[in-house]
Amino acid sequence: MAYTPSGISLLSQGIGASGPRVWQYVSIDAIAAVDAADYFVGVGKGTDSVDAGSYGMETGDLVYVLNTTGSLTTICMMTVAADGDGTVTALTAVP
Repeated sequence: MAYTPSGISLLSQGIGASGPRVWQYVSIDAIAAVDAADYFVGVGKGTDSVDAGSYGMETGDLVYVLNTTGSLTTICMMTVAADGDGTVTALTAVP
């Protein structure tokens, strides 16, 4: 599965050069699918081929993932563990 660009939004810009950004991603995809390597292709520093923009997710940014399948919404906080060439290659669940 792949991410849906309309599901991503920037909640908070980092302060200074080292501050992490906080993102929200809303999807019907299972948390395990979102946590898979290369799920977010085109959201890193490179060029996003889907909407010709770059979201700019970087290593250390936080992502709140909201799974909206069923009657309950599951929320998981993850951190961007690795990014490169426009692809977030790994997310890590924050306990």
